[in-house]
Amino acid sequence: MKKSKSVLAFLTGIILLCLHGCSSDDATENSEALTLVGQWELSAFKVSDTVSAPQLLVSEAIIGTLIEADCKILSYDFRANGEVFAESTILYISTDPDNIACPTGPSNSFQGTWELEGDILTFDDGQGSPSEGARIRLSQNELIIYGEGLSVENRSGTEFILSRK
Repeated sequence: MKKSKSVLAFLTGIILLCLHGCSSDDATENSEALTLVGQWELSAFKVSDTVSAPQLLVSEAIIGTLIEADCKILSYDFRANGEVFAESTILYISTDPDNIACPTGPSNSFQGTWELEGDILTFDDGQGSPSEGARIRLSQNELIIYGEGLSVENRSGTEFILSRK
């Protein structure tokens, strides 16, 4: 009887150590996995079914076609020290649905800093005018930037979906 109680106590101790060790490993993995730091590339542009702006619907179709053709449209490199580098060819996309081709103009570059507070991502170009901030959703390999607040033009109901490279 004494021996079975000792074995039971030993096994209980081992199980508790394993559970404690496993949960702290998971917490570390999750906190590492949900970092914005890294390189991201546009993998989709989605427009909500509730949006009625025809230009956004056309943009969704054109950008989707360009992404399928492996065109480089938008990329971010978020650094751990708060720096961010971005490249975009969005301004050079032809809006003619009959002439869809990868943008050929020079890419626009951005270099500055980034800050993430909760689900609001802001950029600062160092010229004294930080961005208003955009709401994001972050998972292990996907970053969604919601269109509200991105520019003077209304991008409500849009999502820029980026994948970790």
